[in-house]
Amino acid sequence: MEKEEKIIFGFILIFIFIGTVGFTYGYFKAEFSYKSDELNVTTGTLKIDYVDNSPLIYKPNFKPGDVITKTITVENTGTLDATYDLIWKEYNNDITNDELIIKAVCDSMTTNDIMSGTCSGIEEKPVIGDNIKSDVSIAPGIKHKYVIEIIFRNLDENQNYNQGKTFSGIINVSDSN
Repeated sequence: MEKEEKIIFGFILIFIFIGTVGFTYGYFKAEFSYKSDELNVTTGTLKIDYVDNSPLIYKPNFKPGDVITKTITVENTGTLDATYDLIWKEYNNDITNDELIIKAVCDSMTTNDIMSGTCSGIEEKPVIGDNIKSDVSIAPGIKHKYVIEIIFRNLDENQNYNQGKTFSGIINVSDSN
């Protein structure tokens, strides 16, 4: 082979190699996206719904004494008992000194919204960490309805250090198992 033929043959092999790697990468590439207006999240046999059709918890000009109310339902859509955790999918809390607290009342109901008793609510606690409530048991065909309050505590004293601070978050459910 002449030198020119060897160079052309080398270029052809390089193009074949690059093409093979490029097409294979494109074929097996997985793409993921997140939509902030996501209304329902299902994990295993658990489903969370945001009653106001928005997962985002946010209040502009949040100041001491203000309360944000959010209602969610967690439903066991499976055929077996389940255990779940309420967690912060994401949140941003700039308010200091544990002055932002969360609490909730919980009602247990059938999937037809007929009351079937109570469930354990969320005791008043500061908004810190990712975990809101752990190891909640739920039977099949049951929904837990949480009316959640996020409260910016008013201490009846100067709280200027929290002036202009913000809070936002999204609550989610995860399987405890």
